[in-house]
Parts: sequence; structure tokens; C-alpha cells
Amino acid sequence: MAANGMKRPRGTWLLAAGFALAWPAHAAAQAPPPSADLGIELLASAFQVAAGQPITYSGRVQNLGPDPAANAVVDLELPAGTTFESATSVPANVLTCTTPAVGAGGAVRCTRPSVTPNPLVILHVRIRTSAAMANNFLETTARVSSGTLDTNMANNTSTSTVLLTGPDSRSDLSVRATVSPSPVLPGATLVHEITVTNNGPDPTTRVELYLRSNGLPITVDGFELPPGWQCESIPVGIPPPDFYPVVCRFFFVPVGSYVLRLAGQVPATQSVPVVFDLLLSSAANDPDLSNNVFSISTPLGIGSGVAVTAVNPTLLALLALMLAAIGIRATAHRR
Repeated sequence: MAANGMKRPRGTWLLAAGFALAWPAHAAAQAPPPSADLGIELLASAFQVAAGQPITYSGRVQNLGPDPAANAVVDLELPAGTTFESATSVPANVLTCTTPAVGAGGAVRCTRPSVTPNPLVILHVRIRTSAAMANNFLETTARVSSGTLDTNMANNTSTSTVLLTGPDSRSDLSVRATVSPSPVLPGATLVHEITVTNNGPDPTTRVELYLRSNGLPITVDGFELPPGWQCESIPVGIPPPDFYPVVCRFFFVPVGSYVLRLAGQVPATQSVPVVFDLLLSSAANDPDLSNNVFSISTPLGIGSGVAVTAVNPTLLALLALMLAAIGIRATAHRR
């Protein structure tokens, strides 16, 4: 209310009696700068490749918005010892690339003036490995950036790992387990400590550990896993032919041992010893399959002793079927 009894108009400041200065009723909010979430995922054509053969990497670039990413750049450094063969993009020519000469090392850099939200841009880079790199893991990294504020830098870098094998590469894998307590009372918690070992002489990939029990519930939540391992439940009806409810995987396995711990409660209605079966498979050329299976039996009640069956013929037969299936799938894939 003004001094003269009249209402003061909205959007004015009172300076003195009878004097007022107009100002905007609603000050304009300052617009935030454009921002984008530009990310990349780098995938290799295979987890395992014979040294001396080519590898094709696919860099999947996507902007999750909200605004276009201006002056986008994709960088891929060729690992030491490898050479460049080709670079293409999908859609065709959506990226402008600078590359090394064919047969030379170096880096690939691709640019685009603007990457709009959501559409996927894919960069395919084919490199050639060297036979001298056999029995080593090859790591390749791609990075993406732009001139627009990026709200999530965690997905701007992606690394892909490939095992390079030689003609004589082999890995002797084995699995063993111990149990505590033994004997065990129905209703009590039973802990299995599982040791998976790559005895060498070479690293391998795609190790899969299948687990089952005649009474002990096996759930993904019951595991303590070493770095790199992942476990998942298997839907009923999925191979191997004799059902295993859980599989644990480790994709890149150097020579050494890895310990997994599984805790579960023995059912209160359990009336027979708890039998725990382990079955190990991989993409390796394994010279000794007899140590890829293991069974351990824990008695119930008060007593002593654990019955161990290191080689179970039934499990060996299952392993042979699985490896044969893997070989058939691999042959079909190569064709």
C-alpha cells in the first residue's frame, strides 16, 4: 500500500513517498548450459583368439541426453604389437575417422559434429595380432568425449579383454571343496569352501562352475566370490542334461587359484548326508578332465568324517557331453 493509500502496482520498488521504480514482476531464470550423457561400450568379436589372427572391436556410442553432444570424439589406441586393418561406422560414414596406415600401429580417432540423444552409433575397428603374443591377455580401450557438458563421466571409457592363444596352449583346470561343520545337524548352516585352480601352463577363458546338492539350497545370494566371478541361477530345462541350479563364471582366468564360499541352511527335514557336486568346464584345451569334477558328502548328526569322491564317473560323463556340445556350437559359429 502506497503512502497515499493507493495500492502499489506489482513489480515496483518504493523509493520514497510518491516515487517508485519499475522492475520485472518475474525475473527471468538463467537457462542451464546444454548437457549430455555420452557413453561408449567396447566389445570384441571373441573372448579368445589365436595369436596372429585379427580381432574386430565394436564401439557402441550413445548419447542418453538430454541435449545433443557437440564435437564428439571417439579414440581407440591400438595395443602394442598389433596393427591396423580397417575402420568403418554404422550408419555408414556417420563418423569421420583418422587412422594409421594398414599394417601400422597407432591410434584411431573418429569425430562427429553432433551426436543427438538416443540413436546408436557403432564404430568397427579391425586389428591384426601377432603370433608372438600367444598366451597373453590383450586389453584395448576406447574413449568418447565431446564439447558439451557431460553429466556422467563413468561411461566415457570402456575396455575389452581378449585371450590370445597359441597352437599348443593348454590349461589344466581343477576343482576341490572342503566343508564345515562336519557332521552337520539338520537346520544348521553348512559352509562349502570351493577352490578352482588353473594349474597352467597357460591362461584360459570362459570357465564355468556348475553346482548342485541333494538337499542344501544353492542360491546366488549365498556366495562370497573372488573378484571377477559372477553367479546366476539356471532356468529349469537348460543344459547340462542332469540339472544344476547355479553356475558361476569367470571369463579371464590366469594361472592360479580362486576360492569361492557358499553358505546354506540344511533343511530341517534332511534325513540323508548332504551331497554337493561340482562340475567345471571351460574353453581351454584341458589335458586332464578327471580333476574337473568333485563331490563331497557331509554326514548328519554327531560323528566324524567327510566322504569325498574326487572322481565321479557320472559327473565325468556329463562333462564329456557338455564339452561335445561346446565343440559343436563352436564349429557351427566358425562356419
